[in-house]
Amino acid sequence: MPALESHLLYKRKGKGNWAKREKGVIVVFCILAALAILLGGLFIYKKVAARRARSQK
Repeated sequence: MPALESHLLYKRKGKGNWAKREKGVIVVFCILAALAILLGGLFIYKKVAARRARSQK
């Protein structure tokens, strides 16, 4: 028995690409991901700066 059954792939083929149809949702996901990365970087930067300031005293 094959791991992927070919008749299931053919049935799915007609539906198209969800990401291509819903471009706005993908843009929102990208903006949220970029915002999360920036906030995470800012948080890490502040923690490292505080640690450096504490060690120099």
